Amino acid sequence: MRLVLTPTRPSIMVLALKKAAALGVALAALIILAHFEVSVLHASAPIILNSGPLITAALIFANNSLAATVVATGMSFYAALMDSLPERLRRGEALVRRYAEPISAALALLIILNSLRSAGDLSALSLEAASFLLPVAAVEACGLYLAALFPLERRLTTANLVRVYAVFLAGAFLEAALTAVSIR
Repeated sequence: MRLVLTPTRPSIMVLALKKAAALGVALAALIILAHFEVSVLHASAPIILNSGPLITAALIFANNSLAATVVATGMSFYAALMDSLPERLRRGEALVRRYAEPISAALALLIILNSLRSAGDLSALSLEAASFLLPVAAVEACGLYLAALFPLERRLTTANLVRVYAVFLAGAFLEAALTAVSIR
C-alpha cells in the first residue's frame, strides 16, 4: 500500500499566510526606507535641483520608483492577505476586485495630491515651478495607478513592472527638464 500525500486546504492556507507575512514584512521595510529617503531628499532639495538635470532625473526616478514599489508591494500584500483568508471573511474583497480601477485611481490621486502639497513646502520650488510640475504629476499619477492596479487584478508581472518604471523614468526626465527650465 502506497501513501500519496495531496495538498489539503489548510496547507494551502498556511502557504498563503506565509506569503502574506513575507509581503507584510517587505512592505514595512519599504515604508521605513521611504520615510528616510524622503527626509533626506527634502533636506537636500536645493542642492539636488542645482546639480544638473541628469543627477536630478536620477534622484527623482529613484524616489518615484521607491514610491511605486511601496504601492505595488502594498497592493500585493492586500491581495495575498485576502487569498489567505477563509471565504467567509472575504466579502469585501470581491468589491475591491470589481472596482480595482477606480480604487487604483483614487489611491494615485491621493498620493499625487500629497506629493504636490509637500513639494510646495520645499524652499527651492516657487509657485511658478509648481505649475510646471502639474504635467509631471499627471505622468506620475499614471504610473502610480498602474502600480496599484496590476497587483489588484493579479497581473503583476515583470513586463508590467517594466511599464510602471518606464512611466516613472519618463516622468523623472520631464520633471528634471521642467525644473531646470524654471530655475534658470
